[in-house]
Amino acid sequence: RSGNASGIIDDGTVTVAGDLAATTNANSGVIDLGDLAVDGTIALNTHSGGAATIVNDAAIEFAASTVGGALSATATTGDITDSGALVITGLTTLIPGNSDDAILDHPSNDFQGGLIITSTGDVTLVDIGAIELGATTVTGNYTVTAGGAVTDVGTQEVTGVTTISASGHEVTLDTPTNNFADEVRITGAAVTLVDEDAIDLGISTVSGTYTVTATGPVTQSGALAITGVATIEAGSGNNITLGDTSNNFQAAVIITSGNNVTLVD
Repeated sequence: RSGNASGIIDDGTVTVAGDLAATTNANSGVIDLGDLAVDGTIALNTHSGGAATIVNDAAIEFAASTVGGALSATATTGDITDSGALVITGLTTLIPGNSDDAILDHPSNDFQGGLIITSTGDVTLVDIGAIELGATTVTGNYTVTAGGAVTDVGTQEVTGVTTISASGHEVTLDTPTNNFADEVRITGAAVTLVDEDAIDLGISTVSGTYTVTATGPVTQSGALAITGVATIEAGSGNNITLGDTSNNFQAAVIITSGNNVTLVD
């Protein structure tokens, strides 16, 4: 625990066989622990706008933590997980180990300042409210569950299946350089999706409008249940194939550009 102006900073390897708890309680003190060897959980709590940066030589398991500024967490080898709620006011940056996962699925997590993630494994995020997705690269599957709107402010580069659950709230993933290489499954109100090339639409339930913009073929691998107007743009030379017999388009379907078009309702 620290109340001095500099906060808590390491000057060499900090080895802890059990759990580590670091707290600053004055002067917006930071936590900067870039050489950790912690086997147990890690709890971080900063005063006011204090940021927290940690690098662990193995996996990171967060206990309940409240960070008033930005949080940066790197697991050199291993997953990044949580066993308690994370309340982060600033930007959260997560880098798990090679081929490892980032699983932050506590139902009371609250990432208020957006997230940036680089993972060669799977990523699962849960937020009690809205969530803002910064530049993200995920080699595995990408699952986001939010109690509010889901938006992006950076490119989403996802190799595996993308699943966004935000029932009753808007989902807006409209960065022009987004690249969803596998299917995209959405539950939400008004939904906007942009992909820099082809897009595969997975099983989706949308209670508002559904707008999909691609510069390649638009296909599907799951049924689409769309209450509002569906608008699909694929570019003049690209096919649109929405042929699932369980599709249910309850309002108009507008094709703004495409080549051969197949629609089944």
